[in-house]
Amino acid sequence: MDESFTLDLSTDRPAFKPMLEQLDAGTYNFKIVAAYPHETKTGKKTFKFELLALDANSPIAGKTVHKLNFLSNAVGKNILCRELKAVGVDVNSWADQASGVIEGAELDAQLAKVGSAIIGKVVAALKTKRPNANGQDWHEITITSLSSVAAPSSEDELPF
Repeated sequence: MDESFTLDLSTDRPAFKPMLEQLDAGTYNFKIVAAYPHETKTGKKTFKFELLALDANSPIAGKTVHKLNFLSNAVGKNILCRELKAVGVDVNSWADQASGVIEGAELDAQLAKVGSAIIGKVVAALKTKRPNANGQDWHEITITSLSSVAAPSSEDELPF
């Protein structure tokens, strides 16, 4: 990734569809079990979250779902930065303080490190859906904040 972009942390932007069709719209709690830069089979650069569903009443309780943030343009990079900021990452420090621009090389370097800092955090994520251009539903999940739910220390302590 060598494209620079201006940091935009406004919260009115959508996130990418993470294949969570089983969930109704609403807020759910997840434990971050992995987070890392990832390249798709077609060569697109992404940042991947592996999230363990914690809500006992959820149809995906105890399952790990994957959430991809595509990094092919400034919109995708800003969505990821908003979500990382919501879980306590100081993404503002990655940007040039005068211009607000994050250089592509700086983003690459920070994303290579940030995953280990957020593993184990429990987050609240908003699941939404909307129609796409093909008349089907587009399912999205957006990490909105740290959750007040305590993280289980092992899979044996999950509430289901």
